[in-house]
Amino acid sequence: MPQVETEQELIPAGEHILTLRSVDEKEMSKFGSKNENDTTTRWIWKFTSQMRDDDDKPYTLVIYTNTRYGNSNASLTHLLDLLIPNCTKEIARSLNTDDILGNKYKARIKHVTGDTGKMRAEIITAAPYSGKKRPDPDDDEPTPTSKKAPVKKDDYDPFEED
Repeated sequence: MPQVETEQELIPAGEHILTLRSVDEKEMSKFGSKNENDTTTRWIWKFTSQMRDDDDKPYTLVIYTNTRYGNSNASLTHLLDLLIPNCTKEIARSLNTDDILGNKYKARIKHVTGDTGKMRAEIITAAPYSGKKRPDPDDDEPTPTSKKAPVKKDDYDPFEED
């Protein structure tokens, strides 16, 4: 029997590991325009989180951007500057979004009230994520980047008399 889909709850605020799943292009009416023929092209970026909802589905974050990079107030500029460290106009111009699908990012999400009065999620910080955790300086297990060797414990005491 088919199940009715309901709108997923808003992705929780806080830290997430996000995976970029798709970037789609859509012709949409310009924000605030009463003329439905007054349209603009928008990109729809869809991310999933490692965090899951009550139905065990990954939370989804959808971000709409314009298609121009360079203006510091542009939504695409803001997003690409988070996703691609040291992004420039040249890098942005040559970017094929298909090449970054599947990339993971460590991101911080906050909730904001949009222009329509509806609560939405927004990425405030993000950086590429490799999945490797930093070595813990208090960890007794050696790692390739750790110089701390494990301490072997045995019952042998070289100063004990027989």
